[in-house]
Amino acid sequence: CDHYTLLHPQLEIKSALEQYCKQGGSLKMTTGAAELDSLIDGIEEGLLYLFYGDPAPLEALSYRLLVNCILPVKLRHGFESMAVCFNNTDYSGSRKVILNPERIANTAKVAGIDPMIVSKNLYIQTAYSSRHQVQVAKEIASLIEENRNIKLIVINNFTKFFKESREERRLEIANDIKQVVAVIWRAC
Repeated sequence: CDHYTLLHPQLEIKSALEQYCKQGGSLKMTTGAAELDSLIDGIEEGLLYLFYGDPAPLEALSYRLLVNCILPVKLRHGFESMAVCFNNTDYSGSRKVILNPERIANTAKVAGIDPMIVSKNLYIQTAYSSRHQVQVAKEIASLIEENRNIKLIVINNFTKFFKESREERRLEIANDIKQVVAVIWRAC
């Protein structure tokens, strides 16, 4: 293998049918929103999705994804597995986003699953700073390695500390974010 081949690997061209057949064995989970499912074809295992925008609908989507992950594969279009919510907030903010057990229970009821089943299959961890994000990512990575039944990680407010930082800390916080992504990616 020469140096050129390493830097410029040969791209494999596939037909749409070949790609479809390759993806045919992957599990897909509903988002709970028919319009969104029609746009992205649901949530496919093994892929990374980034949703960005108004906090209220994103928070509702997060709750729904966490609950849907636990739903049965057949008939309910879930992953029939466990989920992790990696939450990012601060101690003193006026709008702390910490998962509300009552909203999780209500979302579970709407989805047709017992809230206790959801609670038993959902892990929640919160980070309060960018440095803490790195520590929490390592804890979640260990959890994933110990429990291969975890098929979904929802990270709420991932860039919160970057957006709210002063200019002189942005590089440090950006490096923390890169480290978090690397840790979680390796574990997955």
